[in-house]
Amino acid sequence: MDGSKRNNLQTINLYEKKDPIVVLWRAVLSVGVEDLLNKKEIQIRYNQKKPLYEEEWFNDEDFELVCEFAQMSPSMIRKKIHKAIKRMKESYGTKTNEINMPKMPWKRLYQGSTRRI
Repeated sequence: MDGSKRNNLQTINLYEKKDPIVVLWRAVLSVGVEDLLNKKEIQIRYNQKKPLYEEEWFNDEDFELVCEFAQMSPSMIRKKIHKAIKRMKESYGTKTNEINMPKMPWKRLYQGSTRRI
């Protein structure tokens, strides 16, 4: 790893005195990310098309302000969220998301040869 990449990485110093305000804003950010990912998982799992308010928040100026207060990079947070959503979409792919029920009401699921006893 060259020096230019090393300077761009953000790390949390474990021995640094924790600022309670930064800890508070990181908790706010954490709750926002958890809410988005939980609701996004339900949306993907059940193939819902309704837009999420939480998604709009992550593209808003307020999100960047919260990241600034939490001393975190908004672009890094967005990148990790998009990566998590991509993994969810892959795990709940459209083929596994389809309901294994007949499209026509009261139609039999198994239509093989009739067997007489």
